Amino acid sequence: LGAAMARSICPTIPIVASCHPSDFVVAERCPRLLRRVVPPVREVDHVLTACGADARRAGALYGIRSDRLGIIGAGVDALAFRPPEAAASVAFAAAVEAHALALPVRPALRVVLVARGDEELPPEPLSCLAAHCAPGGGVLGVVLSGAAVPGGDEDGELYRVRASGATLRADLFRGSHLVVPWGDVTFLRQTALEALACGCRVMLPEAPEFAAWPDEELAAEEGIRRYPGEGDGLARALAEELGKARRPLSGRDDGQRDAIALRVASRASWEAVFRAHGEVYRDVLGV
Repeated sequence: LGAAMARSICPTIPIVASCHPSDFVVAERCPRLLRRVVPPVREVDHVLTACGADARRAGALYGIRSDRLGIIGAGVDALAFRPPEAAASVAFAAAVEAHALALPVRPALRVVLVARGDEELPPEPLSCLAAHCAPGGGVLGVVLSGAAVPGGDEDGELYRVRASGATLRADLFRGSHLVVPWGDVTFLRQTALEALACGCRVMLPEAPEFAAWPDEELAAEEGIRRYPGEGDGLARALAEELGKARRPLSGRDDGQRDAIALRVASRASWEAVFRAHGEVYRDVLGV
């Protein structure tokens, strides 16, 4: 809507707009508004989307020509979100000490469930993770959430950390193996990107918003596990992943973790994102 108004008011000024997933929701819920928005949006010089799936959806919904669509995803602080310098277990121990977390430090497959703000995690994946986290077992489950977790702060080896913030997430992710975010599309994408930059494997829903996210190459990597449906589908996929806990997660070694993290850093660091935006602006301005 903002881009449509700007194009209508300033027909000769170059305009670069960004298309957010929430724009699709509004457009589909308000067809009368969409009909008024489409004509001026078609004339915007360039529209940026977060991934190939979003670009195709924007083109189909708003009638934007493909040569006016660009893909620049979200960015991460590559200095904070990075693979561990030493072993992941050493990084996890350092995170526990630095943030004074009441978490055990021992050899285990470390899984972090992350909820957006106070949003409640569905009970199915929580129960699944708790069932695999028997005391002394091979899995350690950590829940980052401000909402209440069924069973209290501890349930076997399932622990809740109420604190939040980028520094805590980065430190925990560097020492973990699998990160499972829960929330809206923007939160899922951002958290998954941070986890991939730390060398973690992530779990995301099988939905159009994630079909080619963050790009076609990384979407096909072993680092992203897709699951169908909602909480029950996530629980089934999580059970399969945790069933592989007696060997390296999904066969990935530290070299594979670092390779994926390096690709994320090269394409999604703040520096890379800023450079990409600059190239678009120069192209639109013809400079």
